[in-house]
Amino acid sequence: MKPTWIVLALAGPVFADCAPDKMVRVETRNMSPGLQAGDFAALPKVLYRLGNGRLRLEEQPDPRMGVQLLFLIDAPDSWSIDLEKKVGEHVVDTAESKTVHAPVFSDEGLPKEVSAIEFGCEDVFVKDQATIHARLETSNGVALKHSVISGPWKATLAYREGAVRPNSAVLSKDGRVVVSIKYVSYQTVNEVPDGFFAPPADVQITEPKPGS
Repeated sequence: MKPTWIVLALAGPVFADCAPDKMVRVETRNMSPGLQAGDFAALPKVLYRLGNGRLRLEEQPDPRMGVQLLFLIDAPDSWSIDLEKKVGEHVVDTAESKTVHAPVFSDEGLPKEVSAIEFGCEDVFVKDQATIHARLETSNGVALKHSVISGPWKATLAYREGAVRPNSAVLSKDGRVVVSIKYVSYQTVNEVPDGFFAPPADVQITEPKPGS
């Protein structure tokens, strides 16, 4: 019960470690080919990041599975919680590095240049010297596209001209879109509620077994 794209102690990222000095709130929707609007995978998710060791991911209720998942990291501690059943699991990371990474694209086998693009630090990717930039005039206005190409893979963050936050992220392979993510909203949060990166008080947490 954990999202595979949230990673502790990712070795050797291409870009600088992601460590927002103020908490960011990022709401996204998966618009990838083959997904229907009502599919659970296409429902909005909300991610919060603060520093390089705190993360909170809120998922929508999943009626088919009867769960609503919440994932929390306050490194080295992390929790996977089901808000429907009010139960969760606690894990303590034992790796030497306690840095948290949340790649925008997380498919297995992706080149490091692509998996290094992170939610909450998209501007680091945009400013990197290896990033390719394009300006396109469309019927909806001017779009700025920032991309990296590695072998058959191309990852692109798209912005509206004048915007400081992306409106979409697209991953393609051999010219075909395989992942498309819409940024519904992107905000900076000045006040962090007490206990925001800790389990709710009414959730029963299973602690790790000794030696695990």
